[in-house]
Amino acid sequence: MPRKEDVPPSEARVRKFQAEVELRRDQLRRSRGLAAKHAITDEELVERDQTLRAAEAELAQALAEDAKLKAGAWLADVAVAEAQVRRMEAQVARALVEIDRLTVRSPIAGEVLQVDVRPGEYVGTPPGKALVVLGDVSKLHVRVDIDEQDLPRLEPGMPGEGFVRGDAEHPLPLSFVRVKPFTQPKRSLTGAGNERIDTRVLQVIYAIDATSRKVYVGQQIDVFLDKSKGRAKPEQVTAR
Repeated sequence: MPRKEDVPPSEARVRKFQAEVELRRDQLRRSRGLAAKHAITDEELVERDQTLRAAEAELAQALAEDAKLKAGAWLADVAVAEAQVRRMEAQVARALVEIDRLTVRSPIAGEVLQVDVRPGEYVGTPPGKALVVLGDVSKLHVRVDIDEQDLPRLEPGMPGEGFVRGDAEHPLPLSFVRVKPFTQPKRSLTGAGNERIDTRVLQVIYAIDATSRKVYVGQQIDVFLDKSKGRAKPEQVTAR
């Protein structure tokens, strides 16, 4: 400050009031001569004197404002402006932190499989319900439930193959991953008449090898594990 565009109008305003003062001063001088000859009243003389004083006051104001403009910014005003800038920057940083705090990010790289919450919806903590389901689907795994009656025939590392429901002609090659050494109550039911529901199962994890067959997460498939003396057919399993 000052901007070069603001200086000429201020100087022109000063010149305007200077001309006004000269005009009022000349009028007062002429009025005094007329008053000496009793050509005008004392009231008119006083009025023109006060008009000159008002013009001089306006000129003084214009000169002061012009000097203030040409003096540039006051250091205290600059400090106040800088403080306001810092305050606004702090508010922006606070808003960014708040946005970051309210943004949900996945702890792993994967694909979003299911979303049960929408923008604007209240998010609570529903028991047993996931608001967002995601996972790495580059390599699918099958969780095979082995009935406790078939456990004596199970040998870790047995090769296997799976069949998608409705397609018994295109087997899925499976490779053994691991055994979860903990039996648990059976939950996946087939609905067969001879099915026992009071039994326990052991879960064995198999990976689906590369195949052109499309398998979706959560889809049930039938798995057969090969054994030298025959085949042991476990219960329904779920691709995971």
